[in-house]
Formats: sequence, C-alpha cells, structure tokens
Amino acid sequence: ERTKEMYMNEPRMPALTESKLRQPSFRIILKLLSALISNSGFAKGLFTDEELSYQFYDNIEQEAKFLERLLQFLEHFTRKKLNLEPLSIIKSQGDYKEAHELLQTFATCARSNKSSNESLKATKKSPIIESRKKYKPTVREILHNKAFKGEMARPIMNEVQGKDIEEDIRRLEEERIETNAEINRKNEEIERLKERYVEVMRELDEVSREGAENLSVPVSYTHLTLPTICSV
Repeated sequence: ERTKEMYMNEPRMPALTESKLRQPSFRIILKLLSALISNSGFAKGLFTDEELSYQFYDNIEQEAKFLERLLQFLEHFTRKKLNLEPLSIIKSQGDYKEAHELLQTFATCARSNKSSNESLKATKKSPIIESRKKYKPTVREILHNKAFKGEMARPIMNEVQGKDIEEDIRRLEEERIETNAEINRKNEEIERLKERYVEVMRELDEVSREGAENLSVPVSYTHLTLPTICSV
C-alpha cells in the first residue's frame, strides 16, 4: 500500500495493475524509477536514457549492475548502509519486501528536496560491485532459466550442484530404506499366508479322511485356492 501511495499519484506514471505493483518485477521497478526521475529530476544523470529502457537489459547480470549502481547512489545520498541485495530484489518471492523497500527509499529521497549532485559525483567515482553477496540458484534455475547461464552463476554452479546432488542422494536413500521396509512387511505377510495355507490344507485333509471313513465318499478340496482358504 505504501509503495502504491508513493508512486501512483505521480504524473506520467505508467498504468499498472495493483497485482503488478504488489509484486514488482525488475521491469516494473525500472518503469517506476524512470518516471520518478523524469518527474522530479532527482538522480538525473545517474543512468543514461538507454539504461532506463527495459530493452537495454537482456540478462540478469545487467539488471544486477543497474540495481547495484542505484543502491550505491542511495547509500551516498542517505549516508546509510542499505541491507538490500540486487539479486534478491530481482528474484523476489512472497512479499517482495526488498523490492518495495528499494522503491520506497528512492521515492522518499526524491521528495526530500535535497540536491543529489554530490551523491551523483560520488557514485560515478565508485567502482560497480557486481554482487554484494552470492545468490545461490538451484540446479533447476541454472539449467532451465537462461538468466542464470551467465558469468555470475558459473563460479557457484559446482557448489550448488554438489549440495543438490547430496540432498538428492539423501532423499533417495531414505526412499530406498522405506521401500525395503515395505518389501519386508509384504514378505512377512506372504510368509504368514503360506503358513496359514499349510495349516488349512492339513485341517482339510483331516476332514477329508474323516468324511471318507464316515460316508465312504471321497471328498476333495484341491479346487480351493490360497485366497479362498485364507478367507475361511
């Protein structure tokens, strides 16, 4: 709600649905920041017009560099360390907390009526840090999401794969143990049924002999099957 209040009343803001604003992707973040920079003049010159266009970005590394430069600028301006990570903002899930914190911080600074010139100069002199902390994508993300196939993912791919493989091995071992236990239970049940079958056949033989002696008529139970006997 706070992000909506800070941005939706600004002139020339892009038309956005509430759902997109609640879960801002990098594209939405870029649109909002670009419109606010244009309206207020705050942070003007930090990025080129090309860098404020979504068509400029074709991989996650470029998006992360944009956000890192923005965070450096905001830290110079506020003189505070922001506990935000570019990759976490891009890969936001659930409540999109970091994305909203970034948007709200930028809007607050833009409305402070303070000059951003010194912060711009300081930021341009600062080297771009590609990543403040390592975001560790899963093997599935690395293999199926083209955004993770760049240089940023390669140094940690082996480590991530190793951990995922170890987890898969543990899971399969647990499943194997459970399967073996189930097989043992079934085998025990089969043995009990076999024992019951032998007992029933013995009893039937005795009944057959007694009936033959009393009635002088042969009685046969060979047509009975194991399931039939076990139901007796």
